[in-house]
Amino acid sequence: MKVAISRYGAKGVLLTWAAKIDETILREMTQFIHLLESEQDGIADLHHAYHEVLIQYKKKIKDYQALKIRLQDILFRLKKAPIAKPSLWTVAVCYDQNFAPDQTNYLEQKGITKAQLIKLHTAPVYTVYFTGFLPGFLYLGGLDSTLTIDRKTTPSPLIRKGTVAIGGEQTGVYPQDSPGGWHGIGYTPIAFFDAQKERPSWAKTGDKIRFESVTRKEMADIQQEIAKGNYDIKSTSHES
Repeated sequence: MKVAISRYGAKGVLLTWAAKIDETILREMTQFIHLLESEQDGIADLHHAYHEVLIQYKKKIKDYQALKIRLQDILFRLKKAPIAKPSLWTVAVCYDQNFAPDQTNYLEQKGITKAQLIKLHTAPVYTVYFTGFLPGFLYLGGLDSTLTIDRKTTPSPLIRKGTVAIGGEQTGVYPQDSPGGWHGIGYTPIAFFDAQKERPSWAKTGDKIRFESVTRKEMADIQQEIAKGNYDIKSTSHES
């Protein structure tokens, strides 16, 4: 797949794939980042979105053409690079309207029932494309087109941590209390980010997530297990 390489300031390089949300592009970017980190020193930071990877080096780039050739070589070798199997995480979600601040208005705008919302939202296996906006905020691709909706014209000043929301063609979970423009349609007690842990976010780019509908009672039971430190989120290996 064709990839454009361009300078990004004195210390940066930007790699750009085709401008679309695509799992093949995601796989290539993930493989590229893995090889890059294992072969090059002096990298200060790496950021990626749906179709771009930004490399920031610690020092100014002295020989850009030589660096570009090395990056092109890594891209050339991607087809032979091993592909890590993603994990499939099952996230319990309570769709009770008491925990979903925008659900009633959302259902009215979309002209669907709550039962339809739950069925359509829990059916897909979503792909983690990248983390952004907030630490632990996972941008998930794979939302059923029936559920897409424009973001709020005026963002809400406070969206509760754990709110499962829809914005545009995506769905995601707010990892902490925050302002936001997505529509809250459910709630999960599972933490998506914990700065105190060695691995603050349990999901990585390329992983898969499936939402599982639970009742208020089941959610309360999960909350109790989490409080006791006895709850482990369900995870299996996923064949992509």
